[in-house]
Amino acid sequence: MKDFTKSILKTFASICVLGGLGAYAYLVEFKKAEEDEKKKDESKKLFALKKEDAQSLEVAAKGTVISLAKADGKWRITAPVQTEADQNAADGVAGAFDTLKTERVTEENPANLAQYGLHAPELRVSVKTSGGAELGLKVGMKNEFDNTYYVMRDGDPRVYQAPSSVKHSFDKDLFALRDKRLFFFEKNDEVQKLEVRLEDKAYSAEREGDRWRLRLPADDRADDEEVTKVLNALRSLRATAVAAEKEGEGADFGLKVAKVSFSVWKGPENALQQVVVAKRDAGGKQKVYARRSGAETVWEIGEQILKDADKKEFDLRFKKVMDFKKDEVRKVVFKSAAEEWTLVKGTTDTGEQWEIEAPERAKARPYKMNSVLYNLTNMKAIEFRGGGDAARKELGLASPSRRVEVIDGAGKSLGWIEIGDATTSGPAIMSNVRPQAAIVEKARVDEIPWKYADYKEEPKPPDAGTAPKGK
Repeated sequence: MKDFTKSILKTFASICVLGGLGAYAYLVEFKKAEEDEKKKDESKKLFALKKEDAQSLEVAAKGTVISLAKADGKWRITAPVQTEADQNAADGVAGAFDTLKTERVTEENPANLAQYGLHAPELRVSVKTSGGAELGLKVGMKNEFDNTYYVMRDGDPRVYQAPSSVKHSFDKDLFALRDKRLFFFEKNDEVQKLEVRLEDKAYSAEREGDRWRLRLPADDRADDEEVTKVLNALRSLRATAVAAEKEGEGADFGLKVAKVSFSVWKGPENALQQVVVAKRDAGGKQKVYARRSGAETVWEIGEQILKDADKKEFDLRFKKVMDFKKDEVRKVVFKSAAEEWTLVKGTTDTGEQWEIEAPERAKARPYKMNSVLYNLTNMKAIEFRGGGDAARKELGLASPSRRVEVIDGAGKSLGWIEIGDATTSGPAIMSNVRPQAAIVEKARVDEIPWKYADYKEEPKPPDAGTAPKGK
């Protein structure tokens, strides 16, 4: 090997070694710096506690001492009342012990705690852990200069300064810590039955598989979206204040003679949850009061739930005139007064596409059927009319001018609609969904092409200047 080549190789090897050593040194130093920063951050913590280890809490704030205990992984308020706790709020207090950090030590052994607001602090919190440890914190005055708060740990003579978040984390009153839900179901599919009574109006619906069935005021398929809206409103309903811990205390809230109620039956055991509601004048202002069945607490709630649950019979009835899944459709048959044509969906090398089957074999215009099927699945009644021969004749449905039927791959009909005369509200429709006639928006019908020529793809003309073959 020539001396020049050897020299190059030695230089390259030296560079690799130096590069490796540099990378190693960088990684070691970087990791050490990262660990040092982590230790420094941990040293600022006032408590070493994981929130899942907390078993009981006591919050003395806003003139009230509130006690909470955990059983079977759930928090419950045990004093000054016994009631369900807001799990997120209670976990937030327990978790704040773990995340609370000090900015600095203000004084090692203060002689005058009053100057820090710690001689008789208005905010005190404590926690007991599953391991038997007891931790406590006193929160004093705010330092207006840097927005920190003076705090002391139980058993520690030092005064610390903590971030302003310490006040927000621990300064909770009874209402903030209690569960303000009126209904207890996490998902709508847990509910098997719904009943709403609003003064002189009532409606109810029962679950049938993955659908809802209207039982009151009529027996009919329900509009799943409308039932879902009501369930969402009930599931998210929260009290805005406590009116009284017991209905007999103080004012007459009108709940004993209430004409408004919301009821849900939950789970396979159909466990009933019911809330009665009444509106009353309180000091010249209308307030809405509510009480859960079997409970004593009277809550104030917002008036919005009364608006959200106020549904007309038409709102609750299933309004789609066709009900099928678009990806199951393999054939569509159209009929008008002058012609009839059929389109089928086939599989090609480039994927699935529609083609004309009758009155001739021909290519269909791309994307035309996607638009048609979209309109059919989204066409809804804006009002219902009667059923029977008389109604069909009156609305021009005894001899409909147009008809569409959708069919699956096995030749089974997935649904059909027939279109009759135009009314002042829109065209009249009959379909397989219900025995009554329906009126739909004119635009929905007009968006469907009703001529065979609209579906047939015409061959492209030859490019200009290209001579026909054979010439």
